[in-house]
Amino acid sequence: MFIPHSPDDIESLLQEIGLKKIEDLFAHIPQKVRKNSDIRIESLEDQAHLESLFYSLAEKNKIPPREKIFLGGGYYNHYIPAPIDEIISRTEFYTAYTPYQPEISQGTLQALFEFQTLIADLFGMEVANSSMYDGATALAEAILMAKRIKRKNGENVLIPQNVHPEYIQTVKTYVRNSGINIIEIPYTSDGKVNLDFIEKSKDIFAVVAGYPNFFGIMEDLETIGKLTHDKDALLISVTMEPLSLALFDPPGFYDVDIAVGEGQSFGIPLYFGGPGLGLFTTKMEFVRQMPGRLVGETVDKNGNRGYVLTLATREQHIRREKATSNICSNQGLNALIATIYLSLLGRDGLVELATINYKLSHYLKDRLIEKGVKIPFEGEFFNEFVVEIESSKMEKLKHKGFRPGIRLDKFKTDWKNLHLLTVTELNSKESIEQLIKELVHI
Repeated sequence: MFIPHSPDDIESLLQEIGLKKIEDLFAHIPQKVRKNSDIRIESLEDQAHLESLFYSLAEKNKIPPREKIFLGGGYYNHYIPAPIDEIISRTEFYTAYTPYQPEISQGTLQALFEFQTLIADLFGMEVANSSMYDGATALAEAILMAKRIKRKNGENVLIPQNVHPEYIQTVKTYVRNSGINIIEIPYTSDGKVNLDFIEKSKDIFAVVAGYPNFFGIMEDLETIGKLTHDKDALLISVTMEPLSLALFDPPGFYDVDIAVGEGQSFGIPLYFGGPGLGLFTTKMEFVRQMPGRLVGETVDKNGNRGYVLTLATREQHIRREKATSNICSNQGLNALIATIYLSLLGRDGLVELATINYKLSHYLKDRLIEKGVKIPFEGEFFNEFVVEIESSKMEKLKHKGFRPGIRLDKFKTDWKNLHLLTVTELNSKESIEQLIKELVHI
């Protein structure tokens, strides 16, 4: 039963927080994205007519052919194997909202246990939790965790400016009232972290490194890690495209302390921008400071294998004020999808898929260089890279059915005419050549 606040309750609450009306709660939302008038729907006779209305509205969405999508930057246009939809609907994985009672939640608990195993192996780390909301919030939680571990090391965390700007903004929102100071590290002419800046920094408890970074470039985690650990700080890596870890050495290989990322690439549709799947891994010595849930394997009194929540120090559980996070759930369905996806491909299949992405993206880069297109950052990359082309030319390609990369100046004005191009297995050589042909003739 829902019992709303009375007008007196509302007035009392507003007075307590120093506001005059409910609308003041939303004052921070820009006017251009706010709906300032009532939403009016014409009178309809029945449900069938209402569904027709919504279908007509949906048809206004213009979806380009998938082979012409060259967008990335955190969400990737990968092929989704057909068995996934069938397997996630099996009754073995049906469960209650949260798996507090293991006796009725073995299906989802086992799936999450397998998910943890796969992600820990992929990242080369000792332990993974059962997922976070998305990559950006996983990074924010990693920084809060690092501060708990290194609480005597000062209040500063170093975050490179070549980490996704939206990730940085999410971190700023999370730590706004925590006393943590975010210091943004500049990047060098090759698009990598400025190592001298790290070496000269003081009073830091953690350093963040993109792997790959927002420009698609693989950072030198070994050197960054040495500089970080020399200052008794923790190294946090963030990976937006985890498929890259099938080809490149995983973060754990470089003694990274906390490795997080976004798991959308593993069988999760783009869905016009969400939801995502936060990946979170760390060293076993830090496991009790890890946010979210950890599923473990055990045996019952009869010796049968079973799965339980082994660690879940959340505010809804007994620790309350000592909870490591206020995350109230995990992305259970998306974690299941990723588990099925990784199981279907297997180790060899994942490497083969990553190789296709790598070769196609490098083919596009080489062909663009042949045509005189400027590549501002020359470094090893996986499946996305930055090009410098007039934005007006790139915009014209949209009329040809292409989605030709992300305009970076929407994040920073000094990134004018820079675009992040991404290539996946769904971009054939024919579509790549077509993109180049259209671009050259504009």
